Amino acid sequence: MTDQTLLAPNLSTPHEPGTNLVWTAAMSLAWRELQALAGGPIVLAASAGDPAEAAAARAAVEALNSGMVDPSIVDPEAYVARAGYETEAFLAEVRAELARKMPDATPRWLPATEAPDRFIAWAYLRQHLRFDVPFFRPAWALHFRGSYVECFGLPKQRDAAEWERRARQIRVHHPCYTEEEVERMSPEDWDVMYDHFVVELHATRPDIRLFVATVPPAATLGETVQRALGYVDRHPDDHPHARLDMAEQFAAPILDIDVVREWTELRGRAIAAGPLAEQKFADVLGGALPPRRGGATMASEWISSGLSLPPRDLLCSRPFLVMILRRARRPRCSPSGSRTSRP
Repeated sequence: MTDQTLLAPNLSTPHEPGTNLVWTAAMSLAWRELQALAGGPIVLAASAGDPAEAAAARAAVEALNSGMVDPSIVDPEAYVARAGYETEAFLAEVRAELARKMPDATPRWLPATEAPDRFIAWAYLRQHLRFDVPFFRPAWALHFRGSYVECFGLPKQRDAAEWERRARQIRVHHPCYTEEEVERMSPEDWDVMYDHFVVELHATRPDIRLFVATVPPAATLGETVQRALGYVDRHPDDHPHARLDMAEQFAAPILDIDVVREWTELRGRAIAAGPLAEQKFADVLGGALPPRRGGATMASEWISSGLSLPPRDLLCSRPFLVMILRRARRPRCSPSGSRTSRP
């Protein structure tokens, strides 16, 4: 696979062929703190030089300004976000908050020494989810877009006791139909049902939800998220098809994400006005780090009601979406990306 992976500045980032998108609220939280320090949205000062480079810098700032989300969508104990001048006192406050919330955190970009004449906007976010029972690691590889990759999940026909313990950790949101809905299905509906799915993996934190979906991408990342969320909670948790049975299976690739984006177009650009007027950007970096293996396990339960549906094979063999959301808090954005998130 030759796809590139892009750290998206906001949920309005468009899908492009051959590009994987990763979005994390950490960038938004840091930029929100910078806006508070600057007294409002960041505006770049006019400068001489290549007009195309200046336009690229303005576009980057506009994308980051428009990517604001409500901090309430993030577990407050899972992040630290601060902006200020790099004094020893400021850095000590940041380190103390980080040590209180995440004692074993190992940030890469928090300065070790003070530089009082420089400003910094910094955020660290880590939402680590655990599962009561690790998912199966099949001996077989999953075929994913022309390659065979390691996977985890819930294979068919395993020992009943072992299978059931893991099966309780998976809820199927789609395909999940009533008998009446099945009777009204067209052939096209059946194709969609088995090409697209949305499942939830129940971790030990009931306030945090983890979804894996293979819905077709919309125009932007945010619209794709909303499309997947449109299938969520349509049926009660005890719906008979909300669980898998032993003739069905779920499998997803094991992800190891480590992507860094540097906004080189902002380096050396000055802020136009406010408390940070004439201050210049140095390094502007964003990153999404590898998840811990202990938090990447899943499972679930299913009871058949006898509907005329063949067994479901929920396999991530095509591009898929992974979402970690705080319960009752969903990121939202308008087509322009200017609306902040709300419950």
